[in-house]
Amino acid sequence: MRHYMSVGYQPSRNEEFMNDQQRGYFKEKLTQWRNSLIEENQKQQVDQNVSADVLDAAAFEADHNIKLASKQRITMLLNRIDQALHKLEEGTYGYCEETGEPIEVERLMARPIASLSLAAQERLEKTRKNTRLTVF
Repeated sequence: MRHYMSVGYQPSRNEEFMNDQQRGYFKEKLTQWRNSLIEENQKQQVDQNVSADVLDAAAFEADHNIKLASKQRITMLLNRIDQALHKLEEGTYGYCEETGEPIEVERLMARPIASLSLAAQERLEKTRKNTRLTVF
């Protein structure tokens, strides 16, 4: 596999969308991100030692909750990365799940697991915001 990120290649909106170079670039970017998350997840071992001191127990509980939330975030990101890698394999990566149109290359570079175009994401967030406002 050619290492697109290491040779300084940057996808551009001025080239054919999801050409071989772009697919290689995003596959490498997603794979590297996935590997770093797995490494981070392995470093975060949840300590099961319970302290007799109440303050230590409270600190342990707070630390445990932070580690648990971090593990959940990592698991969610790993699932999204795996979905993106699967889409790369089937040729649907980079296309908006709502409109079928290409997602902006700049958006994919900033958020390689993006599944919606910027316009579709903004519509979704506006709908969610309006739904929350009407509920309360």
